[in-house]
Formats: sequence, structure tokens, C-alpha cells
Amino acid sequence: MTFVADEASKAAMCAARSLFDCLQRMGDQASNAVLEVLGDSREMVQERRYPRSPLVFADGRWRAYYHSHALAAAAPREHGHFHIFVADRADEGRDAWTHLAALAMDLEGQPLRWFATNRWVTSGPWGHRHALLAEIDCLQAGAGEPLLVQWLVAMIRLYRDDLAVLLDARDDRLSKAMHNAPMEQVLGDRGLYELADIPIDLLHRLQRRLLS
Repeated sequence: MTFVADEASKAAMCAARSLFDCLQRMGDQASNAVLEVLGDSREMVQERRYPRSPLVFADGRWRAYYHSHALAAAAPREHGHFHIFVADRADEGRDAWTHLAALAMDLEGQPLRWFATNRWVTSGPWGHRHALLAEIDCLQAGAGEPLLVQWLVAMIRLYRDDLAVLLDARDDRLSKAMHNAPMEQVLGDRGLYELADIPIDLLHRLQRRLLS
């Protein structure tokens, strides 16, 4: 048990260092993750996905895109959010992507919160907690990956344990909703958008990992 805890701590420390390096390089370029994903787009169009083709990384097993909703549908202070997906191992050879979580960004281009959506929001196979966490544990940024991808991979790895808590809360919310309806009906319930969320305090997290 101690060995597992030590390995998890080392992985989190490595992710924190990688993320801090990404933030320094973005700062040197007067950039941030949102500006990186928007690229040359001078005006962000609501509901449009950025980039036009999803970010694909980690040997093609992961992908992500960024978009925003109308202000009335967005959380306070939210500019937009990344939807993050992992390839479904049960559907090799098919275009099947399981949604891990969404990462909301604030109006300054900084991480605001993680949240889990219902299946109808992104479609694809429903991701089981243990399988998703196993994918995170194997996730690495490949050599030469763009700065945005390195940042996103570091965020996912740094918040691995938080994502475990998020998935637990997601499943608990789903289980409660299933008291009144079967699972497939709940997963397609358009009145049920978010299942769980966890706030992000990135400065505190980096200080805890890098200065402890």
C-alpha cells in the first residue's frame, strides 16, 4: 500500500512540474490554454468546436475539443470548457470515444472546475470508473506534442485523484436517478445535464505539490 501511495505521489509531483513548465512557457508567450486552442481565431463562436479537428494525443488514444455555450447556459465566470475523451478499448477499430470529464476555463483562461456530464451530452460508450482511471494512469504526453497537449495531459495527471472523486459522485448521482427510471432512460434524460463537479484551485495545488 505504501509503495502504491509513493508512486501516486511521484506521478502527481511529476505532473505538477510539467504543468508549471507549461505555464511558464505560455506566460513567456503571453498566452494561456484557451488562447492556444483558439489559435488564429480572432472571435470565438458559441457552440463551435476548437480546434476544427479535435486534439488527438497519446498515440491517438485520447482526444479533446473546446467550446462554449450561450451565457444563460454557462456556469458563472465560465468562458468555455474542454471535453476530454478516451478511446473505448471494447470498440477497437470503431469511432467510439468515452467521455472522461469536462474542464471548464474562466474568463482569464485559467482552469475553473472539472465536471461530469450525462451521456446524451457527448454520446459514445458510457465510461466505467476503473477503466477511465486506468487510462489516466497510462497517459503520457508524447515527444514533440504541442504545448497545449502537454498542458492538458499534465492537468489530467495532476488531478487524477480528484477525477476519481468526480467519477464516484457522477455514479452516485446516476444511481439515485435510476431509482425512478432504467439506466438507458436516465443516460438519455435531456433534463439531466451535469452529474457532478469539483472546483479547481490550481495555485494551491501547485504550491502543495512543489513546495511541500
